[in-house]
Amino acid sequence: MKLIGITGKIASGKSYIEDKLRQDEYVVFNCDDIVKSLYYTNEMIKDYAYLCEGNRIIARESFVVTKDFILKNIYPYKKIWKAFLTIVHTQLKITLQNFIKQSHREKYIFISGFDLSKFDLKFNLILNVKCTTVKNLYRLFKRDRSILKFKFWLKQIFTKYTYNIPVVNITSDINIDELLEKIK
Repeated sequence: MKLIGITGKIASGKSYIEDKLRQDEYVVFNCDDIVKSLYYTNEMIKDYAYLCEGNRIIARESFVVTKDFILKNIYPYKKIWKAFLTIVHTQLKITLQNFIKQSHREKYIFISGFDLSKFDLKFNLILNVKCTTVKNLYRLFKRDRSILKFKFWLKQIFTKYTYNIPVVNITSDINIDELLEKIK
């Protein structure tokens, strides 16, 4: 089993690469999708976010954690944000470890995420998707029209992560055969 990381900045084409891999029936773990589902299903995350909600009267059962809620009520406060990320990353690591155990017979397991350095995994290779364009960012900003989200995206774009294993730069228009050739 080879553990391959897929990383890249926001709007770089990670999801596009994942879709191509899934079409060819490769196993892909998307950290972003799992985090979104954890917001809705993980009681620890919901409890923490509910406590951050503060004075608003809302029934705990009907409380829903959304990206907008996080950006407005958690992200602006560094200590709260850091604690929230610790909870989310811990739950994500547990989910990822279980996924790897279940998929251990696969030849390749692809793990996709913005920052894979936070996982204590022995990746065989990191594929860094380089395709972010101003046009893609403008499309995202136009869709959401949120200054907080735009600041969050800009911070992601200019953050650099380092890995102690080989990193191969690819573009989102690569075909699967070329991609597999780079992995071998």
